[in-house]
Amino acid sequence: AIALLRVLLPEDPTPALLAKASQLVESKHFTEAGKYYEQVIKVRPREALAIKGLERVKKELEIQALLEKAEKQAETENYEQALNHCYDVLRIQPKNEKAKGLVDVIKSIGLAEAALEARNWTEAADLINKAMETYPESKLLTRYLEKARSEKNVAADLQRAKDNNQTYAALLLE
Repeated sequence: AIALLRVLLPEDPTPALLAKASQLVESKHFTEAGKYYEQVIKVRPREALAIKGLERVKKELEIQALLEKAEKQAETENYEQALNHCYDVLRIQPKNEKAKGLVDVIKSIGLAEAALEARNWTEAADLINKAMETYPESKLLTRYLEKARSEKNVAADLQRAKDNNQTYAALLLE
C-alpha cells in the first residue's frame, strides 16, 4: 500500500527546493535563491521558511543595489548621494561593513579635499594613505592619492623654478 501511494503521489519537492535556496543564499546568489523560494511558495503559499527566505533575499538584493548606487555616486564624486545610499543600507542592516567602509572612505576624501584646497599636500596624502590601509582596493582613494602626489610634485617643481629664477636674477645683477 505504501509503495502504491509513493507511485501515485509525487514526492514533495519542498525540502529540496528549500535546501537549494539556502545553499544559494549562503553563496550570496540571492536572485537565484529567490526563484527557488518562489517555487516553494507557489506549491505551499504559507511555507514560513520560504516566506522568510524570500524576504531576506529581497532585503539583500536591495542592499546590493543601494551599495552599487553608492559606489557609482562616489566614483563620480557625488559624495552626498553616495552617503545617502550608504545610510539607507545602514538603516536596513546597521552592521553592514561595506557601507560603513564606504562612509569612512568618503569622509577621508572630504578631509583630504580640504587639505588639498589648503595646499597641504602632505596632509592630504597622509589622510588618503591612512584610509587606504583599511580599504586598499578603493579606486577612489587611489585616484585621490595620485592627485595629492601630483599636486605635491607640481608645487615642488614650481618652488624649484622660483628658486632657479631668483638664483638667475641674482647672477644677472652681479
